[in-house]
Amino acid sequence: MDSHPPSETPATTEPTGLKRPRWKTGAAFCVLGLVVFGLVLFGPGDDDPGPPPKPTPPPVPPVAETPFANTTSNEWVGAAACAECHSEIADHYKSSSHATALTQVSLDSEPPDAEFDHAASGRHYRVYRSDGQLRHRESISLGDGNDHVLADHPVSMVVGTGHQGRTYLVNLDGFLFQSPITWYAADDHWRLSPGYDRPQHPSFERAIPNDCLICHTGRSDSVGGAFHKVKFHEQSIGCERCHGAGSQHVAKQQNQADSGLDSSVGSGDTSIVHPSSLSRERLESICAQCHLPNGSAANIRGRKLTDFRPGHRLAEYRAHYILDNSDGGMTVVGHIEQLQKSRCYTQTTTLTCTTCHDPHRHVPKSEVAAVFRAKCLECHKPDACGLPAEGTPRQEVGDRCAECHMPATTTNIPHVASTHHRIGIHDTTPGNIVPTRRTFSPGTLKPLYDLSHLPPLDQDRCLGLAYRQLASKQNDPQLGSTFRLRARRILQRTYDAGLQDPRLLTALADLGQASDPVTAGRLARRALERDAELTTLDRANSLGILANSLIAAEKFGEAIPVLQRLVSLHHNPIAWLQLSQCRMSTGDTSGAITAAEQSVTIGAHRPEIHNYLARLYQQFGQAQKAQHHRLIAESLAQRGRNLRRP
Repeated sequence: MDSHPPSETPATTEPTGLKRPRWKTGAAFCVLGLVVFGLVLFGPGDDDPGPPPKPTPPPVPPVAETPFANTTSNEWVGAAACAECHSEIADHYKSSSHATALTQVSLDSEPPDAEFDHAASGRHYRVYRSDGQLRHRESISLGDGNDHVLADHPVSMVVGTGHQGRTYLVNLDGFLFQSPITWYAADDHWRLSPGYDRPQHPSFERAIPNDCLICHTGRSDSVGGAFHKVKFHEQSIGCERCHGAGSQHVAKQQNQADSGLDSSVGSGDTSIVHPSSLSRERLESICAQCHLPNGSAANIRGRKLTDFRPGHRLAEYRAHYILDNSDGGMTVVGHIEQLQKSRCYTQTTTLTCTTCHDPHRHVPKSEVAAVFRAKCLECHKPDACGLPAEGTPRQEVGDRCAECHMPATTTNIPHVASTHHRIGIHDTTPGNIVPTRRTFSPGTLKPLYDLSHLPPLDQDRCLGLAYRQLASKQNDPQLGSTFRLRARRILQRTYDAGLQDPRLLTALADLGQASDPVTAGRLARRALERDAELTTLDRANSLGILANSLIAAEKFGEAIPVLQRLVSLHHNPIAWLQLSQCRMSTGDTSGAITAAEQSVTIGAHRPEIHNYLARLYQQFGQAQKAQHHRLIAESLAQRGRNLRRP
């Protein structure tokens, strides 16, 4: 799962071989970029791959059974039911980071109103209260001296506890997006959100799917298979995210109480998962749902992360990988990965996340140093520190072990620092702390956990999908190309050996669409034939690839229903723009203008969309509207030209 959607925006240039639409404006068709993975350089070949060879690959082994009865249950009861018996724990938990990871906006607790400019993009931002709502506004100065509001939306939800910052969500026509404005607690200022501090940032266009929110909510689902329409069953992360569904446990306790029996929980109780009784890997699997980076990961065939239940091994649902040449640099949600590289971890069988962290309690800042020093001293003697007791370095940190052995590390999120979880001896000289996610040279992905329970073909499939995901995260084009080529080779070989699940079909379609849109479209269509097995991401990606292939073949009428379904699932401005262009090519003028207006509403910061809409308005006699959008487009484009000047 991706902690955050990517900041990259879909490509809008005309690909090789793509024909221009046959109407007077002469605008080139835009190419719909994938929801996550952009256009790539390699494809599976010019011919349709055809049916896979026999024999049919073996099925994925079933998830191993556990002694806990609720590991297969989906009957959730909610945290309030748990609090009836566990009131003291519930009271402490309310103030924990987990319980406050996603909250509704409350005007009384929000930071003060403010305005600021973003020099790189030339846009102005305002945070203000109006009619009982907190609103975020983005505007730009036009060439005529007036200001134009690009977007002005009420924010509905807050992501983050506020200890480091507060990021906000907006609801547009039922679809969730991230606001480009974040509150940073470190310096008490509003600034652009992580990943936005650049000239062509995505404004209010970054979709927030359920795959992102599952690490901030107790229980949520996608609505109707849409990519970023989400229904919240339990907003706060509750008891059942770590203990599993509680209906059987509640029923057992009620039956015992009604019978006059002792209903206290004992070590033999199997009606609900007790994390402390799990093996280290199974306990860590609960934490790893969210505290593992997902830059190189793949769902097991036929399974999703949302299928995982506490008590099971996460590796039975999702395969996570690390690069073998990783230097141990800090990652924002890579705590488990780092911990496993520590001597404290490798030389014991018991040290794990809950050794130091009590998920039920929030440790006040004033107590943090003493609490975690005491944790260290459970294994280490007070005189074990290698620094002299009277020495200046040791006095400066006040015997706080973590200051030296788990130092604060600068992350790739502006103004934020997190704790390095690779416990060890670090050079804490200013400037020598390893930065977050430095550019890696090509390495080899290795599974974080044992995957030997999977058939060899499935191990290859997961590895290929992980390389594809890793490629999409690279800023270095050469690294991206290297990893894409590895992904293509592994996945093509796996496909040829007989695997043809929808996830693999979508991946091959993605990897091939730049060089062979026809074959990519066929693969995407085959994936969509098994719609019920697709994730929301794969469904949107497959629809986008199929639409691109139909447009490349000038089958505009056939592309229209594909795009109509896509925009009902993913509120994407380029999809709406393509729909407008296809409607125009088939003579539906009114529908073309309506779709273009929807496109510019979502992608108001994109000059190419304003220019396109201006041409439409001009062609159909709405000169004043045309002039207005030309002025906006010129102002946005001028800022880009100024930034490109040496």
